[in-house]
Amino acid sequence: MKQQAFYPLFCKSQQYAWGKFGTNSIAGKLWSSNQDKSLDSNTPYAEFWVGDHPNGPSKVEYNSKKVTIPEFLSQDLSLLGSSILNFTNNEPRLPFLLKVLSINKSLSIQSHPDKKLAKKLHSQRPEIYKDPNHKPELAIAITYLDAFVGFRDPIEIYNNLMHYQPCKDLVGVEIVNNLKKQISNKDGKAVSKTLKEIFKAISTAKADIVSTKVDELIKLIHNKPENEYTSDDKLILRLNKQFPGDVGIFLTLLMKYCHLEPNQAIFIGPNTVHNYLAGEIIECMATSDNVIRAGLTPKYKDVEQLIKMLDYDILDKPTKQIMLGVEIEKGIFQYQIPVQDFLVQIIKMKKNQSLQLPTSHSSSVFLLLNGKISNTDLNEKKYSPGTVWFIPQDSEITIYSHDQTVLAVQAMLGKK
Repeated sequence: MKQQAFYPLFCKSQQYAWGKFGTNSIAGKLWSSNQDKSLDSNTPYAEFWVGDHPNGPSKVEYNSKKVTIPEFLSQDLSLLGSSILNFTNNEPRLPFLLKVLSINKSLSIQSHPDKKLAKKLHSQRPEIYKDPNHKPELAIAITYLDAFVGFRDPIEIYNNLMHYQPCKDLVGVEIVNNLKKQISNKDGKAVSKTLKEIFKAISTAKADIVSTKVDELIKLIHNKPENEYTSDDKLILRLNKQFPGDVGIFLTLLMKYCHLEPNQAIFIGPNTVHNYLAGEIIECMATSDNVIRAGLTPKYKDVEQLIKMLDYDILDKPTKQIMLGVEIEKGIFQYQIPVQDFLVQIIKMKKNQSLQLPTSHSSSVFLLLNGKISNTDLNEKKYSPGTVWFIPQDSEITIYSHDQTVLAVQAMLGKK
């Protein structure tokens, strides 16, 4: 096969209930442009996928047909490059999935297993855990992201239990009193054990009891003047409209809230409880389906497994860090993460500039988010937002901006 500098990809949209509708969705608009299809104002366009995940594989036009990335790469493995082939044991696939998410309402409260647990769960219950891989994630805000990631400071958890009586009722007075003593004694192991007991008490409570306690919680908030509502009060009311009576409403009182502005990012490793609430983001992850849920979802919940696996070590532990990309070259911002499965770079260009894309250590995928570009020279075809390329390792590509600023993202294998 004669190697080109890049190969256009035709990518899938995922239409989940939590997505933004029609042209309000960045994910939808990218898909519309990429596929040259119109958007339906009544359809929630939740995600735009770039990669070869079997639930939404991107396709390459080859020999007058559109074939999946593995089918395309199997014709000539050199297109994938030695670094990814070594990582995948010579399988013709990408080890990562790049997405754009447009979030209108809360996703599930969830976590992902590490590799060891993923292999175990896949061997025991392959019908639920469909692969043996871990699923580390990097979320980068395009507009903003509101999310919960990890657990709150234990003092804040204790204060929430005292402030919201229905939540304290679910947990029990003895456990709450234990937490207070352990915080005072700065006993990290005991705090971790008690936090696990608190999470278990809430997440395993019977559905009818939870529903009753949520009703009490809503009445408690409504009894206050509206101008005295806290941020947690407002969020509880919002989540109850989305998932009435759901146990996840109480679990969020244990979880650490974070807000990301454009270009800010957060890395979510294994065994970390989290959920996305609202916003629009770039997300990159290891290719896997392993999600273990506990609330704010109509999907299957494996509460017992989630309780076992979560990281409850929170006393005097650094909070999850919001990060920015490091400018490795002018206009190229790289996000430093602790896994090799993927590496993400944001590309920013001013009007009428040129920039050479980094492609030396790995083949990659490239997604144009904003602006118009050409490659090779300014007289060539202009590419619009929604353009996606597969770029073989060691390709030399220079892109040119025109009369608009450019924002793009490139995902590839991480460096050792």
